[in-house]
Amino acid sequence: IHGNILCVALRLFDGRQIRKGRPPLPKIGEMKAKRLLDIIISAIALVAAMPLFVVALVGIRLSSRGPILYRALRVGLDGEVFVMHKFRTMEMPSDQNASVITGASDPRVFPFGAWLRRLKIDELPQFYDVLRGKMSLVGPRPEDPRIVHDHYSVEGMKTLSVLPGLTSTGSLYYYTN
Repeated sequence: IHGNILCVALRLFDGRQIRKGRPPLPKIGEMKAKRLLDIIISAIALVAAMPLFVVALVGIRLSSRGPILYRALRVGLDGEVFVMHKFRTMEMPSDQNASVITGASDPRVFPFGAWLRRLKIDELPQFYDVLRGKMSLVGPRPEDPRIVHDHYSVEGMKTLSVLPGLTSTGSLYYYTN
């Protein structure tokens, strides 16, 4: 029964059925319910996380020069490029051609930023992006426009037919840490 509840919950969040084959298109009522759930949970999360926002704000300000928030360009629904918000965890780039992928031991990540990343606190501002309708709680992770342009196949482009998410159904389903 627990697995069935998880599948129903994931279907509500993701608007898709967890089965082999092509998922049916979500119904209008499901999409409205999903959006309403995204708004309610994001609003509650933003209020509940305010103490963590203060810790992040002070920690980033004391640890590194530059803005508190990182505004990343990402590809969203139907290929629209939007600004995704995160707490900044890396030193400000001196090279505009720096890698868009951050490795586990990337020297650009400052120590407090590494702590924010480890606890996923750097992701909390994305609840704002969910509220403004650019992201959903669950969906494919949004990607940098250069990676989409250079590496997405026709099959990969299908992920742009839904809102990107804070987390994916696979991350929720297979989360082991």
